[in-house]
Amino acid sequence: MSQTQLAAQLQTTANIDKIKHAWRIVKARERQERIRERLEDAQELNFDDLQGEH
Repeated sequence: MSQTQLAAQLQTTANIDKIKHAWRIVKARERQERIRERLEDAQELNFDDLQGEH
């Protein structure tokens, strides 16, 4: 493998790693948003339950 081919392979590998990392961040943010929505729903239900007790 020539130096040019090796450099291109290393750059490709680095780019793939960057894409994988960015994808993990996107997935983590989506998961975080789902958790936030569930928490808000739970808080609303809890508030409704508390108001129903009075």
